[in-house]
Amino acid sequence: MPQQKHYYQMLRNLFFFFGIIILMPINCQSESSLLEEAMLAENSGNYTKALFSYDLALKSNFKNRLAHKRKGLLLSRNPESWGVGIWHLEKALELDSLDQELRKELFYLYLATENFDSAENFLFYWKTTNQEDIYQDMEALFHCETKTIRKKSFQKTVDESPIIPEFWKKRCESR
Repeated sequence: MPQQKHYYQMLRNLFFFFGIIILMPINCQSESSLLEEAMLAENSGNYTKALFSYDLALKSNFKNRLAHKRKGLLLSRNPESWGVGIWHLEKALELDSLDQELRKELFYLYLATENFDSAENFLFYWKTTNQEDIYQDMEALFHCETKTIRKKSFQKTVDESPIIPEFWKKRCESR
């Protein structure tokens, strides 16, 4: 009888072990495959699936700069999710402080949310790192957004800027 009890215990442990091995591939996708899945979903316009896949990639590795960046960029498309989008973009910028696309997107979001202090910090960054072209264009846009008296020089710089999106150009024009 003790030998039979030992046999059943071994058999139960073996089934438990095989059950875990069978379920592991289902629940553990690699970080790169999650990012690939998210980007495919994003490119095909399935933003909900893309956001979900970026979430899974971040659960796998919280310091995944690309997942933070892409999720932040997706969330920044909707004004209701700007706060969370800004948070993800700031995390991505912490992980890659040289990413100018991130810095510009955050600058626009800071202007849109009237977080002018943070926007001024970026202006200071561009000025002190000798990025005069970006600095001048963004400074003109900043003044266009924050000044009650519109100056023609700001408008002209904004209109002629190759880096400022049309939305911001039109917004500056209508102020």
